[in-house]
Amino acid sequence: MAIVGVVARWRREEGAQREVRARLLSDARVTCGPSTSEGIALTIEASTAEVSTWLVELGTWPGVELVTPVFHEFEDELPAR
Repeated sequence: MAIVGVVARWRREEGAQREVRARLLSDARVTCGPSTSEGIALTIEASTAEVSTWLVELGTWPGVELVTPVFHEFEDELPAR
């Protein structure tokens, strides 16, 4: 399982923030953090491959201008102890 902290920056489109926030809240892998008029902080928990795919998709959502990963825990890629 990978844990990734992300900041998504909003586009300036009317209603875009509401739609993106609703989509994020409907995904069990996502925990939404603080939100401002500029963007939202979130945490994603999934396999590294799944997170990578999800981040690319998030960047294409209407209402999302920029996606910036700020933390990545590579737990699922560490060798077994």
